[in-house]
Amino acid sequence: SYNTKAVKAGCHYCGQECRANIRCPDGHFVCDHCHQKEGLAIIRQICLNSKKTDMVALLKEIRGQQAIPMHGPEHHAMLPGIILAAAKNSGLGVSCGDILTGIERGSKVPGGACGFLGSCGAATGVGIAFSVLFEATPLTPGGRQQAQAATARALAKIAEIKGGRCCQRETYIALREVAQISAELLTKTIGAADTLACSQYHDNRECIRKQCLLWETRDQQQTAALQFIRM
Repeated sequence: SYNTKAVKAGCHYCGQECRANIRCPDGHFVCDHCHQKEGLAIIRQICLNSKKTDMVALLKEIRGQQAIPMHGPEHHAMLPGIILAAAKNSGLGVSCGDILTGIERGSKVPGGACGFLGSCGAATGVGIAFSVLFEATPLTPGGRQQAQAATARALAKIAEIKGGRCCQRETYIALREVAQISAELLTKTIGAADTLACSQYHDNRECIRKQCLLWETRDQQQTAALQFIRM
């Protein structure tokens, strides 16, 4: 459960004490480092080795892994990793080191940022990726501006929907906006044309159902499989 006020808590796994806004119903707390540890290894492995050029296809591959939870700060690291991996595979001159840099920066965006910081980690992840792409620092006027503008555009799209957290929805929206931004600012467009069929709404207590742009795609894969069997 989430609380509006942070209280001191010790991580159930590593024992590190910090101020936290979230605990499980039994009172346990898991720090972001321990929460992401296994997932980050998978994100690095897929982003460094995949040859996919479509960001949504990469998103589905990563989120299909058992170590990646339905919600969590793993998505904050996943976004820049996906964008930079797809950019590399599309021939935009991105290195493996750039991908790792993006993932590392994204992993530092805390869980619950969408509510507690007022900026969804998916949007921040977009800004991180463009910061890497434009080699931005606090002292580079153009690159800094472009990275912040990318964050703002992604966040504005995410904020159009009123609903509780849904990391799948937020990451999908962010990646679709990245495709638009890349078409305007980069020498090559980073694709996000693959379809995403929602199959998690049964488990997502915060699902907004018909208000979500993914609602009409729910269970498409299962329906297609049933039709194939009937044939």
